[in-house]
Amino acid sequence: MCEKQGYIERYYVDTPNDKVDLTIKDMQKYTRTLIERETNLGNMID
Repeated sequence: MCEKQGYIERYYVDTPNDKVDLTIKDMQKYTRTLIERETNLGNMID
């Protein structure tokens, strides 16, 4: 689809999110916050 049309359409799903969807979204938010706002992350890993 991307090669033929040059883009991938976003599909709207009209179903409510279940616990798995909410958990995935929460983990993505946590990971993004951890990477963007934790300035001392490199020292903590070492």
